[in-house]
Amino acid sequence: MKKILTFVSILSFGSLFGQQIDMNKWSLGLEYGSHFPNVIQESHGGQIFHHMGGNVRYMFNSKVGLMANLAFETYENTNLMHSSIQGVFNLTDILNLETFTNHLGLTYHFGGGWGASWERGNFGFDDKFPNFTMGLSPRVKLGERVSMYLDLSAVMFMSKQTNFDFEPGYDRNGFDGYFWTQSVGLNVYLGKKDSHADWTPTGNRNAEYEARLDAIEQGMKDDDNDGVANYLDQDNNTPEGATVNTKGEEIEVMVDTDGDGVADEFDACPETAGLFSANGCPDADGDGVADDKDNCPNEAGVASEGGCPSKGGDFGGIMPNMMVNFDLNKAILKEGDKLILKNVAKVMKDNPSYKLVVDGHTDNSGSEKYNQNLSKQRAAAVMNFLTTQGVESSRITMNEYGETQPIASNATAEGRAINRRAEFSFAK
Repeated sequence: MKKILTFVSILSFGSLFGQQIDMNKWSLGLEYGSHFPNVIQESHGGQIFHHMGGNVRYMFNSKVGLMANLAFETYENTNLMHSSIQGVFNLTDILNLETFTNHLGLTYHFGGGWGASWERGNFGFDDKFPNFTMGLSPRVKLGERVSMYLDLSAVMFMSKQTNFDFEPGYDRNGFDGYFWTQSVGLNVYLGKKDSHADWTPTGNRNAEYEARLDAIEQGMKDDDNDGVANYLDQDNNTPEGATVNTKGEEIEVMVDTDGDGVADEFDACPETAGLFSANGCPDADGDGVADDKDNCPNEAGVASEGGCPSKGGDFGGIMPNMMVNFDLNKAILKEGDKLILKNVAKVMKDNPSYKLVVDGHTDNSGSEKYNQNLSKQRAAAVMNFLTTQGVESSRITMNEYGETQPIASNATAEGRAINRRAEFSFAK
């Protein structure tokens, strides 16, 4: 399909004027040669006379350009000068001739302009007329800055009043004469690029663009099937099924056998699903004391009473494992943690003299200012839930500590998950 599109674009007119880059486009030319007249109503039509010319050429791309041409002719007792603007077509590129050689070229040019002739010694543009020119120019590349060319052109005149020897002619509304030019010239290429459009085939450009496209296609592939494209993948040989980061590098995955959200490394009951607040162990009454250590596993209590309801003793400040955890950048309570807080509310209502201190915390993922505000929101989430359970807000004190009091390492994902928390402690 790519080849078909390339072929169609080459044949289209628009491709002739398509933009090209990285090549010189200007050139200057000088030529010298002879003419063979073959002119209606000319009395000296068989004589050879001299031709000199110069041109300035600009190539829009490797296929087409424009040329301004000025030429001077001598003939017997007559001088003739003609100028023209001509379109130039690089047949080497259009016909893909560069596949045979990169030192020989061929251009075709045609256009029109204005001319004038006068008798020698009597400069005055006595006879002025339009002219048309077309020709072929084989060329040889001598270097990146110069080439030699041969030119064979037909120059035709209209409304010419005199012959080349300045004998009176006929005023006609057709071509009143023409001659062939045969000349040899030099082209000098201008610019700072490595090569000129004459010698920079579009085929090379297509190959360059196709190479770039192939590189992009290769970059978008995923050779090791790890979900990271090659251009982003720092390790293209990760084992199949491996867990990788955004750079395609294999990372160690924490195993959670019981699927309770607590990695086995931190799970006190790795084969039995439990609560984060109970170190991954079951806690049927949600009081923060794991069932295997809870003397009243079906009745919410406090840690100081072995998981049984409080008898009014001194709590001694912070109660072990009394905390809830939050997702990254969130201050929304999880359903499992709401069970814990409902039991906390029951303890508070059963003991009207108790007060509660709630401390909000974060990991170090955000800025200090952001984390300070987030920790406040987390403490507020706990307090707001307790008030909906019938606990007076006047009995709750909130503190926000941001990222300043981690209880696990912030260097790991698991540690950061533990630090995203709200702790609470009872006091009389």
